[in-house]
Amino acid sequence: MEAERKVREEEERKRQEAQRRREEEVRQQEEIARQQKEAQEKQRQDQEQQKAAKDAQKRKGAGAAGAAMDERTKTEAEQRKTLGATTALDDWRIGRENLMRLKTENTRVVKADAQMKSAWGGLRRQVVRKFGQVTNDAESIARVSNEITQLAMPPGGLHPLILNSFYSSIAKAIMQQAETEVTAEKASAIPIARVAHRLLGTLDGFADIFFAKLVQRVGAWPVPTAPPPADYDGQQWKSDHERFGYRPSQSSDGMESPPQHVERVTGVMRVYFHILATPPGDKPISNRFFQPTRYWVWYARALSHPSMLASDVCASLIHAGLEIFGSDARKIWGKQWTKVLALIYDLVKNGLGDGKVFGGTSPEGVASRMRVQLEIDSIMGAGN
Repeated sequence: MEAERKVREEEERKRQEAQRRREEEVRQQEEIARQQKEAQEKQRQDQEQQKAAKDAQKRKGAGAAGAAMDERTKTEAEQRKTLGATTALDDWRIGRENLMRLKTENTRVVKADAQMKSAWGGLRRQVVRKFGQVTNDAESIARVSNEITQLAMPPGGLHPLILNSFYSSIAKAIMQQAETEVTAEKASAIPIARVAHRLLGTLDGFADIFFAKLVQRVGAWPVPTAPPPADYDGQQWKSDHERFGYRPSQSSDGMESPPQHVERVTGVMRVYFHILATPPGDKPISNRFFQPTRYWVWYARALSHPSMLASDVCASLIHAGLEIFGSDARKIWGKQWTKVLALIYDLVKNGLGDGKVFGGTSPEGVASRMRVQLEIDSIMGAGN
């Protein structure tokens, strides 16, 4: 028994010794790994410090001009905030954000509820019919406007979610009417715009939804600005078609062609320009996106973007706006507007520089460029 005890003790001793060796090997391996990691981290930090030093040197090389530009940009942003002013990109983001909120917080909820969906569907069908009935006379415009207002403001009121979804349907009906009728006959934009103007001045909350739907249908042209590479929330666009406001069609690639895009966007924007040109009457619009001053803002922004001016869409919209409100704008803003017309005329005759021409080289751009020149000649001739 004593011999067996000694054998067991020796085996236990050897086992513990082997365990200690294994643990020591593990500690040594962990120490080596730790040292390697520290060395790699130190190397990374050294590289970052070297890169930061180079970047700082580059920034320093920019000198006082860069600092002055940053300071001026900051000052301008603070001034705009103080005055309640916004940039074109700010306005575009507002439209996009309101559109996404309308879809997620209103329309989807209404569609998911059978009772609300049914009520909304009945209203939607009625408003589509009514816009198909409007003609360019005061009685028709007043009748259709009043009937749509009564649908939106019944005695008992509508559920807020149904009301906002109905507002979206009204806006969509206006723009679809513009896309089908105005592209065929530009004068048909007038009664559509007059009805829209009355609704914008009557229906509380409709203006924000109308502007959001406008941005959805024609991209950033109502602002105007070049749409950024990412949406308002930083998400990448699904395609350039979505980014620039192209619409699905029956074509081989499923999207409208560039000439169709120019025609459709111009039709919708004609309605928008007519809204801005409509006298306030007894139903003025308080929303800033539909004030007459936005006409001046639109031209000021468009003329500050050479890349936009090279677009056939931009040339077509500049012509449409001049045709609708150009002469009245000269009466309102006088010599200042004449300077704007002179600038546009110079762009038509001499181009944008770097070999680029106003309106681009597409057939639509060439035609719009000639129409702009003739329209400015007409405006200036009428004012003499």
